[in-house]
Amino acid sequence: MKSVLSTAHSSARGRLCRSAGKIAGGAFALMAMTASPSYAQTSVTVYGLIDAAVAYSNKVAAGAASGNSLTINSGTLQGSRLGFKGVEDLGGGLKSMFVLESGFNVDTGASGQGGVFMGRTATVGLAGSLGQAAVGRQADFAYTNLAMFTSASPFGFSTLVNSVHAMNLDRTEGSRLNNSIRYDTPSTLGGFKGSAIYGLGEQAGNASAGQSGGVAGMYSAGQFTVGASYFEVKAAAAAGVTPTTPSSDTGTACANAIGHAGDTCLKTLTLVTGYQAGPALLFASWSQVKQPLAGATGARTLGGSANDKIDLFDVGVNYRLTNSLRLLVSAVQDHASFVGAASGRVTQYNLGLDYNLSKRTDVYTLLGNQHTSGMTAPGIYSAPGGDNAQTVLLTGIRHTF
Repeated sequence: MKSVLSTAHSSARGRLCRSAGKIAGGAFALMAMTASPSYAQTSVTVYGLIDAAVAYSNKVAAGAASGNSLTINSGTLQGSRLGFKGVEDLGGGLKSMFVLESGFNVDTGASGQGGVFMGRTATVGLAGSLGQAAVGRQADFAYTNLAMFTSASPFGFSTLVNSVHAMNLDRTEGSRLNNSIRYDTPSTLGGFKGSAIYGLGEQAGNASAGQSGGVAGMYSAGQFTVGASYFEVKAAAAAGVTPTTPSSDTGTACANAIGHAGDTCLKTLTLVTGYQAGPALLFASWSQVKQPLAGATGARTLGGSANDKIDLFDVGVNYRLTNSLRLLVSAVQDHASFVGAASGRVTQYNLGLDYNLSKRTDVYTLLGNQHTSGMTAPGIYSAPGGDNAQTVLLTGIRHTF
């Protein structure tokens, strides 16, 4: 797939990210023009979620050997968080809104997302008949909308399949963009909803360096849904150079073994579909991740510096056995290619039960088994050392407020 973005010196590239920025920026101006003076009070909601589980893993690397591990994991199904959101009616159908959401780890009490205070979301924007536009730190459409049709969603196995989901390079696990502008179409377009997002690299002298962006859409008709997203990231600095200003994308760093600042280092295309057949949500997805700046050196690991391409397939079912009990089943497989080396494969099977004790509290048990061939095993939560297989069993509780 040829890149659709430009370097700083070529007018033929850069259209995707610049178009996303223009769409989002123009949306602010258009929606602001529809407002009439208003002095309504802001409605503020405080909310949160706490998720913790006891996890048993076998074959966890321990020096030159491997052993079993018993841990308490935070945010297994959904990341634990404390949030604040508000809306103010500006008149004429226009509203201002904000979201501030801080992640934390239940097992230690420490802040999540690398210690960033409002690491999950920090946005302010406008919403009206023309859609919604927001600026700040935020996730893109692949996570907020399309992920419900992959087993990496809040409705599925979430962190249990993070590693096999291309080390989250397919973005269904919730990467954020700093310095970003996002626009979403209204939800009244005959079942279609679209989105564009643009993250500024903010590097003087090279506007392309560190920027990222993408476009996405989803269509629903009755019980059937189909969606797609495309996303690109550009290197913040030349290969081997630590950037003083990092990329706007805060997800897993893309391979940059041979590139320069502003070169495209990640391209991700994701297609998803789902069908609600009575109590069963059937889902399937395909993602292709390309890292154009991967080189021939480095370990043969998912997302590593030598990994130039990943094709990811995800199928499964989310079945409601009773009003309170859900059965979760999925299979995920990666086909990974490496520069100057043979390809490899990672396969993971997942089984789970989720039981609602109330509208706000549920308990769950999840089982994952991963097998690797022809490459270094990523492991489910921790690398299995020299072993090519690993099993994780966990039991947890989730509470929302």
